[in-house]
Amino acid sequence: MVKQIKQKINRSIGIIFLIGILLFTLTSCKSPNGIDSNFIATITVSNLCGATVEIYMDDNLIFTIANGFEQVIDNIVKGSHLLEAFKAGTNMLVADEAIDISTSDDYWWEIYGPSRIIVTNKYGETLRIMVNGSYLGDLDDTYSEGISKVTFGEHRLDAIKSNDDVAASITIDVTEVKDYFWTIQQ
Repeated sequence: MVKQIKQKINRSIGIIFLIGILLFTLTSCKSPNGIDSNFIATITVSNLCGATVEIYMDDNLIFTIANGFEQVIDNIVKGSHLLEAFKAGTNMLVADEAIDISTSDDYWWEIYGPSRIIVTNKYGETLRIMVNGSYLGDLDDTYSEGISKVTFGEHRLDAIKSNDDVAASITIDVTEVKDYFWTIQQ
């Protein structure tokens, strides 16, 4: 009798276990291939680097995007993904970023200018630095300052004395991902 009761309990436990598995399977949001069908993640890519770039994700070309535009990568699966931007038609890496997609959300990747211009003031006085006609800041004598996120293309730099006279000017054509240098001297 005890043996029969144990058998009924074991069968009941087995049936309850199978019903639990069946309910879990039926109520799960995953498709038969294991992908969460309710998981929706996107990455909006904003190109602000000054040139057209090719966007790669995990070594696969996704799209080409012109400077000043945004484009969306849809249907991103969970996990870590490597994004890379190459100057169109070249193997010049402009920017890269690893993004961990862990939630069903919208992600952003902004690609800025990849270069810097290092300005050194050896003029003998403090100078106002202008970039493309916009005031950047004052640079004291014997100091250097880096201008970051400089886009591809030509950039005019002016050094203005305290009496508003131009001490020096230069146009730098940013064509590579590197540091550019300008030393202001009398």
